[in-house]
Amino acid sequence: HRPRKSGGSPRESARRAGGLAGGRAAMAPNGPLAQAMRLKAAAQHSELSKVQEKLRQTQAELQARSASAMSAEARARTLASQLEQMQAQAQEKTIAQQRAQAQREAEWRAEVAREASATEEAQLQRSAVESSLRAAQAQVDALTAGRAESQAAQAQARADVDRLTAALGEAEAA
Repeated sequence: HRPRKSGGSPRESARRAGGLAGGRAAMAPNGPLAQAMRLKAAAQHSELSKVQEKLRQTQAELQARSASAMSAEARARTLASQLEQMQAQAQEKTIAQQRAQAQREAEWRAEVAREASATEEAQLQRSAVESSLRAAQAQVDALTAGRAESQAAQAQARADVDRLTAALGEAEAA
């Protein structure tokens, strides 16, 4: 397909090609020049139609690719946004888990401290009870010793009474 030259109407082209004055004889409706021009015009029209169709196809493909690219870009933005949300949620979850773990650890340490304090208090109470038991045992031992002394004294007194009674009985008999 060649571009037209300026001033290139079919009459002028025929005039230049045939060199005919006025171009009327060459433009006869059924003449060879007219047929050639019609064939050339038809070929150019066909070529133009093909180029226009190719242009429409290219534009349609370009629009489809553009729409596909915009859709892919929108999907990428959506996925990036979702990824950011998931990362933020994961970070919040991690922070919450760390806080919960720190809270549990603090509660555990407080419980251990309470148990240690209770154990220490129980040991002090046990020591006090053992001291009281030792003191009570000492009192029991002292009372037992006093009782034994008392019983020995009573036995001695009975023996003395028995001896005096016997001595008295002998003295009365004599």
